[in-house]
Amino acid sequence: MAQGFAFAKLGPWPAGMAVLGSRLDVPVDALFDAADVDVMPTGAVESRVEWVEAQGGVTAHSIFEHSGVVYGVIDGYLSTLSEFGYMPFHPVDQRITWTVLNGYATFASADGVFRVHSESVTSVSGVVRTDDDMDDPLVPMPGGQWVDYWNGRLLVARGPKLLFSRPLRYGAHNPMIDYVMFPQYIEWVAPVANGIFVGTADKVFWLAGRTPSDMTMQAVAGKSAPGVALVVDGTFVGGGLSGQVAIFLTTSGFAVGLPSGEIQYPQAKYIKDLPLFRGRLFRVGSRIFAVKEI
Repeated sequence: MAQGFAFAKLGPWPAGMAVLGSRLDVPVDALFDAADVDVMPTGAVESRVEWVEAQGGVTAHSIFEHSGVVYGVIDGYLSTLSEFGYMPFHPVDQRITWTVLNGYATFASADGVFRVHSESVTSVSGVVRTDDDMDDPLVPMPGGQWVDYWNGRLLVARGPKLLFSRPLRYGAHNPMIDYVMFPQYIEWVAPVANGIFVGTADKVFWLAGRTPSDMTMQAVAGKSAPGVALVVDGTFVGGGLSGQVAIFLTTSGFAVGLPSGEIQYPQAKYIKDLPLFRGRLFRVGSRIFAVKEI
């Protein structure tokens, strides 16, 4: 794995970055250029952590942190990671996605939805009863390419379908009514208070409503980066926003999906035709990173 060290702090420059003019036009309280540093909320900069490889020759993906524990798939095994290395504890032969359910780190694969507790993996569907009642035909919650939690339900994207669990029965799914069909394969899901943003190959959709049967679907944005989406508190974004908002990556930089379904493009003035890539979005301290999958 890796470890790092911060070396120095400079500033602050409360006016922030001024990158559109020449160096001679930059005011004294602004910063023109910076390399290998992190810009802090105060306007100061500090040396970016220098990472040194401690172990090489491994394949790592599907990284997730919860309650101070970092998980990842290392050489085909779900593992815990630390500065001392990694500890494998469960075989996983594919990429997985994560959420938090009832305080547990929870992941989905094509095989199902599973929760992790003390390096033990159990099926979410194994803790509820399902049956063949024709009036309420419940089956175990299927797996898929994306998992999330929203308003008492587990959400799983499986191909072009967004599947919903029964309310507060996360391992049970009614295949007759608990889904919304999209025109294309679902690349990411970002639920907020009043609805769900869903990214497909060509468009971003807004699902408004409380249950799958009464939801309305509206295209609200164009193409976005596959898998590059995250839900954060609006105060992190600033601009007077509150509540949860969705962040995703577009050709105009990061976009912000509001609880109303509206989309804002705070970087569109500065970024045009950004090349998109498949990856993941992570928040680290006061910054958001888009990480390309290899």
